[in-house]
Amino acid sequence: MTIVKKIYHRLLKGFKRRPILPLLKKNRRRIFVDSSASFGFRSKIMLYPSPAQQLTGHNVIVSGNCHIGNQTEIHTYTNERVWIKPFTSINDNCRIIGNVTIERYCLLASNIFISSGTHVAFTHPAMLIKDQDRLFPFSGKKVQIEEDCWIGWGVVVMPGVNIGKGAVIGANAVVTKDVPPYTVYVGSPAKKLRSRLDFDPPEQILYQQEEGHPYLYRGFALSQSEIMATAKEKFIGAGNACCVILAQNRGEHNAVRITGKFTSKVGAAEMLVTVNSASAAVYKFQGEHIDIFVPAQAGDKQPPNDAFSLYESIGDGLKQYTCVCIQIINMEPHAKALCPWGISSIELVNHEIQL
Repeated sequence: MTIVKKIYHRLLKGFKRRPILPLLKKNRRRIFVDSSASFGFRSKIMLYPSPAQQLTGHNVIVSGNCHIGNQTEIHTYTNERVWIKPFTSINDNCRIIGNVTIERYCLLASNIFISSGTHVAFTHPAMLIKDQDRLFPFSGKKVQIEEDCWIGWGVVVMPGVNIGKGAVIGANAVVTKDVPPYTVYVGSPAKKLRSRLDFDPPEQILYQQEEGHPYLYRGFALSQSEIMATAKEKFIGAGNACCVILAQNRGEHNAVRITGKFTSKVGAAEMLVTVNSASAAVYKFQGEHIDIFVPAQAGDKQPPNDAFSLYESIGDGLKQYTCVCIQIINMEPHAKALCPWGISSIELVNHEIQL
């Protein structure tokens, strides 16, 4: 390699991390970019002040092992959040605007436009659109893109859309409504072409059975390298906030059993578990092993504030099933792709428990 080529490659490598450093130093309380994430040339993070109440924590979170391509822009206000989860790749010349979450392992091609907001044009049609925007500045709806999604070249994702896990969106599609898990959508407006697999949640999921992994819906370490790394421990690694989809409970079962273990010495730990919007409970642990029975029906105890916020982020089409949401309390959610615990099994059962 010639000296000129060496210098060029060093400069190019430097651009991967450096373009946003001045912005990060100025907005450390509002922007978090993991040290293992990379940004391409002329990519930007734009943070705008908002008259509405500001969010607690960061407005932009780019997690570990994410890659953002060249000339890609992230725009958000201080009352909104863009969160890009670990191992997600976003190619060149994309625009992500407003209140958007992109979960783990997603692949986004170039020239994609995703926005949680739009212009207000029909509330007072005789009024200028710009003036209507000023009257209704907070009319946006959050966009949620679940894990393992592949979004093709030139796709537009409209406000309020939930793209289910494992979905594929064809090039130049305009996504105007929710996309079910593991389906392929194409066209403008996007319509279903076919399915990658039949999404039929089971009553029991075991860590070693691959056919159950699609229903470990969010927050689990499901790449082949991660699965192999924890195979000897007999669990699937899990993050701070996870969702599992089990079969629809028609009254035959009164509880959900969860087994697993903590991956390190965490001391005293607390786990908040919700089952649909009916039941929420906090479990305290001193040791490493996990074996709990969670009531599948509402009890007399008052659930914690915001206990069902994770459940509410799941697409409406999945709420016909048993949705189990698990949160490890008091841990940084934007930390590197750590797995503080692992799940060995989860199943619907009948068990005598005190509600």
